Amino acid sequence: MKINFLSCNYNNIPITNNLDWNGIQSNQNSLSHILSDDQKFFHLTDIPESPFFFNYEWNWWFREKMFELGNGFNEHLPIPLTVLNRIKNQTAYLTITIAMESWVRDDDLKAIHPYIKNLELPKTNVILFTASPNGDVIYKKYCKENNLEECFTVEYLPFHHAIFKEQTNMNVDRVYNIEEREKDFFLLNRRWHSHRVLLLYYLEKLNLLEKSFVSFLNFDENVNVKYRDAFNYFQYLISESKDYELVDKIEKKLPLVLDTPDLSGIQYMYLNNDKLEYFYKNSFIHLISETFFFTDIIHVTEKTFKPMYYKQPFIAITSPYFLKFLKESGFKTFGDVWDESYDDELNHEKRFFKILNLLTELSQLPMEKKLSIMEQCREIVEYNFDKLKSTSISQISYLVQKYGS
Repeated sequence: MKINFLSCNYNNIPITNNLDWNGIQSNQNSLSHILSDDQKFFHLTDIPESPFFFNYEWNWWFREKMFELGNGFNEHLPIPLTVLNRIKNQTAYLTITIAMESWVRDDDLKAIHPYIKNLELPKTNVILFTASPNGDVIYKKYCKENNLEECFTVEYLPFHHAIFKEQTNMNVDRVYNIEEREKDFFLLNRRWHSHRVLLLYYLEKLNLLEKSFVSFLNFDENVNVKYRDAFNYFQYLISESKDYELVDKIEKKLPLVLDTPDLSGIQYMYLNNDKLEYFYKNSFIHLISETFFFTDIIHVTEKTFKPMYYKQPFIAITSPYFLKFLKESGFKTFGDVWDESYDDELNHEKRFFKILNLLTELSQLPMEKKLSIMEQCREIVEYNFDKLKSTSISQISYLVQKYGS
């Protein structure tokens, strides 16, 4: 089976209607990137009789424009009438792809839902592809709570998984050595999401920051604030009293730079970075700090697959049931080595402190015990690397079976 794509050759890009608004253009071609080579592309002059995807590809910076009534994607680049009729007749699909993000928060759905509803297309034939494995559950919950009828389908697109599957097939010969490490933890941060701002505070408070390789800028250009401002904004998410002398102490330490102070581009998200190799080899456990924490939305990015690629054990500082999702996807986690009950904790503050307690406990172990734990982790990190390298992505098979011809 295969999935067909319809192409308008817009700006010579094979996926239909990649946007070019105000000089910003999306070139990811995510759907074609993750599918096999036998996926076929058609042009408007040669529309197939079999089902096909008519795709709008977009990024987070298009969010407001994409779903603005009167000025959204279909007004800017209208769906051709022949394609529109096929979608209405349920013999084709309108797909809206945001491969790198999970825009299924309430504020996002407040914009997305009415816009798609206004198109008056069959719910089953409008698909929003996101990086959220439980985006469909979140959208159903949103509609139920707001007494709305669902008007599109949400599907998970494992774009980041596919990228690192390719990376592990590029003749990577990585060895997992059992040896003393310089630091206990390794934590990469770029954007100042709420839990990352708070985590930095508690790492310092618990004397874990000095035991960790951590990257953290001294100024968040996205929201034009310094660390103290961000901490003030997010501190309400944790109920205990805060020490603002400690906040000032942290701010004086920033920026915390590891491989580079320039995080403006996305190339560091995926490419094998020789400078980072040192930090993986010289730290005990990777801390996956995904985009979301104080929400039930599961969001999967390159941060999840990097420690698998570099053969490092990990603890996930993110939404509940994240580890459950990884295991359902065929990967292994470390519940037989240390306590992973934090993954089942639905109270976000309790989950936050469960993770901190686990980090404290692991950091206080004697080196002999840490080496023993590393040995216990060997089989898991080797398995995850091989899984990333050689195993088919089950979600892709599911999509082809569900929507392919």
